[in-house]
Amino acid sequence: MSDADDLLARWQQRLATISANANALNEAEFCVRIRNRLRDGRYTGLTLERAGHAMADLNALMDDYLILARVVEDAAEAARGGLFQPREAIDARVRALLDGESVALPAVHVPLQQRDLLTDASRVAMTTPAAVLDAMQAAFLAARDGLTAIDQAEQGIDTRFAALRLELRTLAARAAAVGLAEGEPGWPQSDGVSEDPLAQYGALQGFGARVAAWRAAIDAAERERDAVQQALGQARLRLNECQALVDRWAESRTALAALLGDCPDQPGATDWTEARASLTAWLANLEHAATEGRWHAVATGLARFEPTLATQLATGEQLCAAIQAPINAYADLKARFKVLRTKAATLRERDHVTGMETEEATIADAFHRRPADLQALATQVAAFEHQLLIASQKAHS
Repeated sequence: MSDADDLLARWQQRLATISANANALNEAEFCVRIRNRLRDGRYTGLTLERAGHAMADLNALMDDYLILARVVEDAAEAARGGLFQPREAIDARVRALLDGESVALPAVHVPLQQRDLLTDASRVAMTTPAAVLDAMQAAFLAARDGLTAIDQAEQGIDTRFAALRLELRTLAARAAAVGLAEGEPGWPQSDGVSEDPLAQYGALQGFGARVAAWRAAIDAAERERDAVQQALGQARLRLNECQALVDRWAESRTALAALLGDCPDQPGATDWTEARASLTAWLANLEHAATEGRWHAVATGLARFEPTLATQLATGEQLCAAIQAPINAYADLKARFKVLRTKAATLRERDHVTGMETEEATIADAFHRRPADLQALATQVAAFEHQLLIASQKAHS
């Protein structure tokens, strides 16, 4: 088989594929429906324009198919050749038809201003089958895309309306839960598919964008609400810590008064306890504002509340530490004396060391005496420890 035969076979296969696809599009249910509606004058506006262009492209495709089929048929006839026609001439003729400018385009009118005396009133241009095929491909895609867009608009409007309305109900419930009263796009109106479904569907897409903007606003409001609720919970826990500090401070004051007979005043203590009460009221107001959905106001209030609460907690820790210091000092002295008494008992039993019993009893009695004298106790315990050290050294010398 020659190259010309191969070329002819490829074009014949292309024609078969073109015919199958063009007929499939022309006979498709949506194409027939749109063609009938266009013919009956049931379209207006953008849809009328797009449907008209699509049908024109489809008609041009079919016209070009007939032209191209005629050229391929001429090439097939040329390939059969004559009885005495050489093969080279036959192949050259086939290639000239299928590769050369063998297709006559529709005649074009030449304006009088552009003619000379010998110019025809109409001009016929020639082109190649490949250029015709390119034009057919463009026409097919334009017709297919235009018809598909109209069909999707006609078939998808009701479904899209239903989906939007369902989402709007869901969004309205979410908006109410976070107290968002702004941004609602309203409700889409529909009386079914209009005479301009493309414009109607486009408007619906625009409405969908407004719904998306409202959804984004609700998402942001929910994030703010969740953050505020979490911050409120943390603030309540920290305020409880502040109350626990007040209780601990009060218990320590009672214990110190029982130990020393008196509890000295602490600078700032009164302001601190009174501030805790005001913080409690402040947080209660913020929690009430949260129940009303005023999340931004609550967030602003918490931004001022939290540093104040942190200061109160730090002050409370300092006050509690100061009031607890003498109690801890007493406990340390008592524990230290207990260790010393154990050491003294060992010296008496093992090394028969005596002479410290009176001092030990005096110190033990001083620990039970109220009010306690921490300075005197510290002096007595230190003296007893020194006495034990000397006794131990003598026992081992």
